[in-house]
Amino acid sequence: MSSVKDFMNAGEIKKFSCGKNFGFLNRLFSRMSDADKAEKLRKIKDLVSQSETGRETLAFLEKNETKIVFEKSKGYGFYAPEKNTIVLNRKASDQDLALTLIHEARHAKQDKTMDNISLEMTPETLLKNGFMIEADACAAECVFAHEMMEKGNRSFFDAQQKSIYAPIGAAFEKEMAESGNANKAREAAMLKWYDLDVVRESYGDQYVALTKFAAEKWVEDPFTKSVPVKEMADKLCVDAQGKGYLSDPSVLDRPEKIMLDDCQSVELKRNIYGFCQAKKRGLDGLGLDKIFTRHYDGKVTTFLFDMNGETRSPVMTACLKRGAER
Repeated sequence: MSSVKDFMNAGEIKKFSCGKNFGFLNRLFSRMSDADKAEKLRKIKDLVSQSETGRETLAFLEKNETKIVFEKSKGYGFYAPEKNTIVLNRKASDQDLALTLIHEARHAKQDKTMDNISLEMTPETLLKNGFMIEADACAAECVFAHEMMEKGNRSFFDAQQKSIYAPIGAAFEKEMAESGNANKAREAAMLKWYDLDVVRESYGDQYVALTKFAAEKWVEDPFTKSVPVKEMADKLCVDAQGKGYLSDPSVLDRPEKIMLDDCQSVELKRNIYGFCQAKKRGLDGLGLDKIFTRHYDGKVTTFLFDMNGETRSPVMTACLKRGAER
């Protein structure tokens, strides 16, 4: 019995106390059985295994003993490093789930074999590293989608084009058409991630929030680990053969690649002030001159300037007021 209709038509049952829209029964029958989950996972793995990137991904997950589970969630899925588990949204399409598996498996690989987020990192390193791992994982999706297109299946590319990440896939295909070089295309896709303000700002919120945890002594000695962007790129931005695909990692030091908005800047300012006061420490060594703020009026300043000077932005004033009311 797989539906509410089948249940109601079985035997003598004509009414069931669950509301006129059968809410309870619909939720009950929408749950995936273990057999359904196993079949769904088999199908996704079969799709992914049709590409070279997919096969490499599945081999890594098996060797790394990474679990894959289905749960109801807001997004397509996520990787939980503390459990070494990839969670997929059971309600997403097969194409979206395959792309998500590639993306989250890249995070698992970053966590296992590369430098990843650490609360010992300075604010500058934390933000750059965080943005880089997301941009790299999105670029990995593009490699998979392109390989599938070469096999005559563009459904994965089309699925990506329906999401907010559409420009990333388009950048990959544009460079691939022009140069025929997969690593150049991967670089173009990775760098395009930084142009998507809604994406970068969302992750900016997350990584600024992490500085609060670090400042509140979640680690023994926060804000002490500074990593040059080239060193991060050499470990994070590599292809299946371990070859770096970024031709010039220093591009990630440019202001537009580590830009915060007014409210994020206020939140980071608050976190760093609290840390410096508690530790009786100055602002040197935190990389604040390499973090930038784009203000409501379009003006760009370094975060160090914002820390040392008075910023009169009405947006920042509102953020400060809102923070005081929490």
